[in-house]
Amino acid sequence: MPDPKQPRRPKTTEEILAEMEAMSSNVGSRAPEQPDAEPTDGLPAGAQSTQVTDLQNRFPSGRATPVLVVVERADGPLTPADDRSVG
Repeated sequence: MPDPKQPRRPKTTEEILAEMEAMSSNVGSRAPEQPDAEPTDGLPAGAQSTQVTDLQNRFPSGRATPVLVVVERADGPLTPADDRSVG
């Protein structure tokens, strides 16, 4: 137990951060589980944004990111074997 007659030394930055981390993890563990936010939360079912989101979810391309791949050969045009290997 610290001596009450001795002045307390100031806490170091590390001690303060450690205490803050302990408090925040304790608070987070007691918070109720929250559902993931959806892009259409708060919008009426008939809104165009809601309809577009529903349509996008029906198609695989609604969740895909388009990519452009460029392939070239240093020694000339691509061969049929090149085409097969690239897909």
